[in-house]
Amino acid sequence: MSTLYQNIEVALKTMHVSYLRVLERIHGIPLIIRHAKIDEHTSVYGVEAGEEYGDETEITGIVTGDDFFPTAAMSSGAFQEGFLYTTSTEVRVGDELEINSTDNRRRKYKIVSKEALGTTTDVFSRYQLSAKGD
Repeated sequence: MSTLYQNIEVALKTMHVSYLRVLERIHGIPLIIRHAKIDEHTSVYGVEAGEEYGDETEITGIVTGDDFFPTAAMSSGAFQEGFLYTTSTEVRVGDELEINSTDNRRRKYKIVSKEALGTTTDVFSRYQLSAKGD
């Protein structure tokens, strides 16, 4: 029975990734990810304890606020917490997400957690965001 679930979840994951790529092309916005620096402090207390960031990567993703409406670059400051949907494999918990608005303001969010759905495979995943301020 577990093989049946695994086969179904692999098929669903394949479909989800292809649908998400289409949505990224339509509704995706450019985002900047800054990876949390891993050192002695963060290895003991976790990445949530430190606020130092290193490498910077540009990705495309879909950001929704806690009101579940898509967020464009112009209205990115309208939510305090929300979710990031992306096909990028560069995103990790503890990273900083930056959205550059069309009004030259930068909104920064912290990636708090990764939520996944599936029993044998991560069929669907999203990242929870929390606002850091301007």
